[in-house]
Amino acid sequence: MRVLKWFVLTLVIVLAAGSLSAQTSDWSAYLYNSVMRQLLRVDLNGTQTPINLNLSEGSYLGEYETAFTSDGNYMAYCTIDYTAVTAGSTLTPTLLTVYDLTTGTVLYQQDLGPSIGCWINYSGDNSMLAVGMVNFFPGDPSADTSRPIWELRIVDADSGIEMASMSPLNAEATDLGLYNDFSIMPDVRYFDNNQLIFTGILWGTEGAPVEPAFLWDLNSSDLQAFDDWWHWGLAINGREVVWLESDSTLPIGNPGGPVPASNVVRSRDTAGEMVTIYHSPDWILLDTEFIDNGRRLAMSLLEPFDPNSTEASEVRWVALDRAGNVSDLASTTGFSQIGNAPEGYVYLSADSPNVGATMTLDYHTGDQTRTLFTGASDDSGGAWTMIWTTPVQPADDLPPFIVR
Repeated sequence: MRVLKWFVLTLVIVLAAGSLSAQTSDWSAYLYNSVMRQLLRVDLNGTQTPINLNLSEGSYLGEYETAFTSDGNYMAYCTIDYTAVTAGSTLTPTLLTVYDLTTGTVLYQQDLGPSIGCWINYSGDNSMLAVGMVNFFPGDPSADTSRPIWELRIVDADSGIEMASMSPLNAEATDLGLYNDFSIMPDVRYFDNNQLIFTGILWGTEGAPVEPAFLWDLNSSDLQAFDDWWHWGLAINGREVVWLESDSTLPIGNPGGPVPASNVVRSRDTAGEMVTIYHSPDWILLDTEFIDNGRRLAMSLLEPFDPNSTEASEVRWVALDRAGNVSDLASTTGFSQIGNAPEGYVYLSADSPNVGATMTLDYHTGDQTRTLFTGASDDSGGAWTMIWTTPVQPADDLPPFIVR
């Protein structure tokens, strides 16, 4: 969304914040253990509800293969069954399931065909599902090349009936350079008002997004390049969007690995100009998340690489408020996540990066902390992940962040 394009496209897209829930009593988080294939709902009052999805031993389900309705009552997910792979093939059967979490029943299941990856998202009004798929790698002799190498399907959420699709078989996609000779996963970053914004994630890599993102209007079938939204570390708060970049004109740390060396947080002001709201001269920015009803921005930072150290790298979380003040939230050498919660945030962390680490979910609001969940991580420092939290209504009349 460079300056002129920003003005044009904000007339098209409406980032509706008014439908988001702000009720503390309705807020919950879903934790998922990818090793044991366990799903757990955790409410702010500490109530824990285990949910058995009856996943088979050989099936895989991860964070990006799941989606939840805005009230958290329905879950859609893609599972890949690695036990069903035939000899000489890299492709696996892929199954879409829509599950009623309130009754513990399957609404329907749909065979999506063989693939090597499937990501899924609900639309803002919960009426549709966006199903992104990588069907094969280039040159795979077992691939059905009559199918596109990647695709983004739009299906009716209640029935699974396909309503639209985008792939390299569409002229709109190939006109913008989305060809059939490389594997990308469509990563949907906005889906509402019959519009999607998605970027491509290079499949089989460290997950680097491909520039630019694309705006797909389902009413007109129009597809157009849409910048800013493809960036690493994207976070959205109503109409406000922030992301991470590497600015070579400013001091920057060394991650010592495949992590992008991001050193600034960017946004756009009301005039559409790109501005910097935070700079880290040494620690590497990893991610951002709005917290405290949008009043603050949580940022995770990776300790810069030290070739003389044998210790695990530390990750610390800090919060930037609207006046430009920065405060420490937490630090760990194990796994950690932060999620937005009413008038505060939740923090999931492991006490070490080792097998059998203790994982804790804490709710922070004001100067109070309440532990909502404690459990063991079965084979690493991060078997439990927070795969969804109830959307939180941004506070009214938030001022812009101070420009650095």
